[in-house]
Amino acid sequence: MTVRSDSVPMSALDRAFSWAAAQTPSVTDTDFGALLRVRGPAPDRDTLRRIVAAGVQRAPVLAYRLQAGRWKPSIGFDIGRHLRYHPLAPGTDPTEAVPWVKRHALPENAPLWDLTVLDGYRDDEYALCYRVHHAFQDGVAMAATMEALFGTRQLPPPHTTPTLSVRPHPTPSHSTPARPWVDLAVPVRRGPVWPPGVVPPTGHRRLHVVDLDHAAIRAVARKTGSTRNQVCLAVLAGAVRDWAYDGTFPGGRHLGPKVTLPLHLRSGDAHAALGNTLGMLPITLPCALDRPAERLHHLMQQTSPQRLERHRARFRTVLRAAPFWLLRPLFARLADPRYIAAMATTIRLSPLLAVAGAPVRQAVFHPPLAPGHTVVFGMLQHGERVSVSVLIDTAVPAAGLAACLHQELAALHASPAPDSP
Repeated sequence: MTVRSDSVPMSALDRAFSWAAAQTPSVTDTDFGALLRVRGPAPDRDTLRRIVAAGVQRAPVLAYRLQAGRWKPSIGFDIGRHLRYHPLAPGTDPTEAVPWVKRHALPENAPLWDLTVLDGYRDDEYALCYRVHHAFQDGVAMAATMEALFGTRQLPPPHTTPTLSVRPHPTPSHSTPARPWVDLAVPVRRGPVWPPGVVPPTGHRRLHVVDLDHAAIRAVARKTGSTRNQVCLAVLAGAVRDWAYDGTFPGGRHLGPKVTLPLHLRSGDAHAALGNTLGMLPITLPCALDRPAERLHHLMQQTSPQRLERHRARFRTVLRAAPFWLLRPLFARLADPRYIAAMATTIRLSPLLAVAGAPVRQAVFHPPLAPGHTVVFGMLQHGERVSVSVLIDTAVPAAGLAACLHQELAALHASPAPDSP
């Protein structure tokens, strides 16, 4: 296999994610990726090796490894070291195996990814679990790689660092804060204890996946002038209120727990899917607000295009100049469970994915778990499917979460439009 001889220095943000992995009880907690459920029988090892080899030609990043602080083409790159097979008992949900996959270390002295075939749970389906180290790729890079491996996307070789463009500062609008200079990129006050009443973590994880009604999400977005991401966040806020707080947030000076949203900073589509190019935006899940429409409106204000672009501009400036030693305390605050209750990531994946001609029927995001956290939320849009993934420590009771998500979307869908009497 031919790869370019270029090498790319590890960015300060890549180093920050490498540092974060070392702070977790298991260094694989911050690994993440996607699970693809594919129609038909699973390919054998030789067939899968050929499929992935063709995909690596479209995604050369997969042949790059970390060496002496630089991403370099891996000499003697062996695809077989990155492929695993794990049989499941008939009737098993393959998402239950994701924590098992993530407990195993990635290949040493090799590119920081692997692909596990989960087979045997159904006669007419198998699953592929792609996993990557967060120092190696962020969510956008992961999605781009999946679309190259199992689609037609072509990624350039990683010969330069991703472009961080500077865009004009947005014109203020009614949806931006009146005093933007106090709109900080990091939380300054500690938040409510999260999750409430939890015993010490066990270190064991479970992945819960809930499919939402995409038609209802689209209808709410059209009715309110919101985005689908904003609708999903509002659904999450209402579900957290009912699931974690029995329908009534305690209030006080907190409107709700804070979560961190990744802000992707890459400009354009032609990037090599290497490393991390993102900022982080802390927002409040307004669990103290009683009405679903109020919660959505509050989240629309917090995630307005103007505010998102303002924070992107700040992080572009910081990431161009900040060394790792300066970036680490900022990064640590944005992942500190005393200030940030959980991470909430949204990923979009092309619906036109297939493996050896067999269509991918469902894609599921399995998110990374930050140091000290017991819950992380991930939302993935794949064609006409929208799913919420919750990776959770087994100390946190998950009973009722799926029902709360469905009920909140139904309540939001039934809410009157803004101009209704």
